[in-house]
Amino acid sequence: MNLRDMTDAIATALSDHGEDYDLDALIDDLHTRYGIVPIDDIPTDEFWEIAARHHLPEGDDTDSAADRFDDEVTAAITTDRPAGVPAVWQRGGITVEITGANRANPSRRLHGATITITSTTGATAAPRGLTTTADLWPHVQTLLTGWEQAVREQQEAVQQALHAADRTRDAAEKAVRCLAEAETALRTLQADTGPAGAMTVAQVADYLDIAPGSVAKQMTRWGIQAVFEPGPSRRPMARYDAAEVVARAASRPGRGARTDLH
Repeated sequence: MNLRDMTDAIATALSDHGEDYDLDALIDDLHTRYGIVPIDDIPTDEFWEIAARHHLPEGDDTDSAADRFDDEVTAAITTDRPAGVPAVWQRGGITVEITGANRANPSRRLHGATITITSTTGATAAPRGLTTTADLWPHVQTLLTGWEQAVREQQEAVQQALHAADRTRDAAEKAVRCLAEAETALRTLQADTGPAGAMTVAQVADYLDIAPGSVAKQMTRWGIQAVFEPGPSRRPMARYDAAEVVARAASRPGRGARTDLH
């Protein structure tokens, strides 16, 4: 799914009434709200509510983009403001600043004015020798079109990055599941050889499932000598060789030992 597919789907949804809507504005609006998505992912009620906002007026009063620009710039120029402060027009990422415009004479509105056009894309223009806002519009339109294209491309890049992040996350989750399954399989294959090294009284009691107070007696019965080492409090603590404990535990009745042979 890309922006062209989404644009075609929107045009199809409008059917034979596409000319009744400002299609570019509608596409930008939907694109900004929902990203690049199949048209079926946009709730029907919301789609037509947004489309209604971009329905063009009927009859001969429909303003062209240039007429709209003229109205907006004229309003900015004729608005009261301190001397030396430029009139400012802005749409999207395009800003036009006009200093020294003629407020009274529309036919010479921009004669002698200083005009600067800037875009958030980094593009700039400073047209000279203009007389009316109609002369200015082509310069603005060029940058506005470039900005709109840059926005669409960047939105598409964001969507692609999101999809890539989703794929990476899915792959990571799959890898974690595979690791867990592999570790489970490994534990199943490996024999449980029991603890190793030296065991404390508590560890012996837990391993043999007996009371800690019975450990010393059981070890004596089995002939396993305790080795005393300083504990956390520096007091001597008994420790027993884990290999001996495991071996004697395995020979207990009920653990597979052949007691009938003794």
